Amino acid sequence: MECSLQRTDSPPSSAWRAAAAGWKASGFAVRALGPATYLLTYLLDQAGRRTRRVTIWEKTANGWRILYHQGTPILLEGDDTLDD
Repeated sequence: MECSLQRTDSPPSSAWRAAAAGWKASGFAVRALGPATYLLTYLLDQAGRRTRRVTIWEKTANGWRILYHQGTPILLEGDDTLDD
């Protein structure tokens, strides 16, 4: 299932707020997990410290709520993939 959210409907991401502080976020992807639950993934570069980020968001009657978040450090050289 694919999902495309309008900017005004998107969950507020800490990566978007961090961009104002000079951090660089890229590679955003959103996938619907259910009728009101979404998986947001992206890369975050914090002045050379790169992490893969994943957040599960739920849209409730009171707004967006984070159900889960994880940031995993990755190597700068691109060696962060498993060998086959």
